[in-house]
Amino acid sequence: MKFKYDLHVHSVLSGCASRENTIHNILNMAKLCDIDFLAITDHNAGLNAIAARPLAERLGIVLVPGVEVATSEDIHVLCYFKSFDVLGVFCSELYDHMYKMPFNTKLYYTQTVLDSDDNDIGCVRSFLGIATDVDLYTLEAVVEEKGGVVIPAHVDKDANSMIATLGCVPEDFRCKAVEVTKFCDEKLRRKLGEKYMIFTNSDAHTLEAMVLNDNRMELREKSLEAFFELFGK
Repeated sequence: MKFKYDLHVHSVLSGCASRENTIHNILNMAKLCDIDFLAITDHNAGLNAIAARPLAERLGIVLVPGVEVATSEDIHVLCYFKSFDVLGVFCSELYDHMYKMPFNTKLYYTQTVLDSDDNDIGCVRSFLGIATDVDLYTLEAVVEEKGGVVIPAHVDKDANSMIATLGCVPEDFRCKAVEVTKFCDEKLRRKLGEKYMIFTNSDAHTLEAMVLNDNRMELREKSLEAFFELFGK
C-alpha cells in the first residue's frame, strides 16, 4: 500500500520557522493534506516532536520520532527512532555536544517549546541551528546503536548537505536512503536511486510548504513498525 509522507517539518522550536508552525497547526495541516506519516524534525532538538504525539494519535497520523542533526562538518542528517523515549534520550545527550552560542533574536525567532496543548512553556536560549561537535560517522554509530536510522538531508542543496560538503555520499556511510529536494536534478536523482531509497520531503518552515509536498512510500501497513521495516530495523 502507498502512504503519503512528510518526514521533515520544522516547528516553532526552530528559530528559522514561521511562528504559525505550532504543533497543532502542523498536525492539523497534515490531516488536511491527507498525510499518513509525519515527522517534526527541529534543529538538534526533539522537545516539540515529543509533545506532538498525543494529538497525532488522535488524528490518526503516524508520527515518526525524529530530529535534524547538524554534524561537526555542518552536514544536516535526519535521524529517526522507534520511540519517543529514545528520541528524548538522544536529544538530551546531543545537547551536551552543542556549542552554547547565545541566541540572536534580531536574526531568528524565539526557539519556542510547546506542550501537547500548544501552550508556550518556555524557550531554548542557546542557538539550536548550529553544528554540533559530533562528526558524521560518530552520529551514524550512535543512532544505529539506539536502533534508529540516518538519512542525509537535502543532499542536492548547495549548503549544509553531504554532497556540497564532501562531494558525494561516501560509500562507507551506512545509510539506506537519502533525502533530495523537489528541485533535485533528475540525473542526480537517478544516480542516487541506483543505490539508495529516495525521500522527498517538504523541509517545511511554513505551513504552506506542507501543502506543496505530495510524495508516497510503499509499506505493508500504516504503522511505525512498517516504516522501520524499510530499513531492515
